[in-house]
Amino acid sequence: MASVRTRATAGRDWFDPARVGLDHLGFHVADREQLEAWRSRLDAQRVTHPGLVEDPFGMHLSFKDPDIIALEFFCPAPQG
Repeated sequence: MASVRTRATAGRDWFDPARVGLDHLGFHVADREQLEAWRSRLDAQRVTHPGLVEDPFGMHLSFKDPDIIALEFFCPAPQG
């Protein structure tokens, strides 16, 4: 079995949304009520976000973590 060598990330190496790799991380929520609860929680922590955004795919609540990684809570649109 071949060994795998890894290189530690340099201390000055920060996440860059323009670099190849992670685009964003999404978390599924069951319904609008849960999405609104997360919005209230983010507001209480003074996390900047654009509010709930609805599109044909569902409702989104997007924000960035302290490392500027894009995160999203998502409730899919009803199928039918």
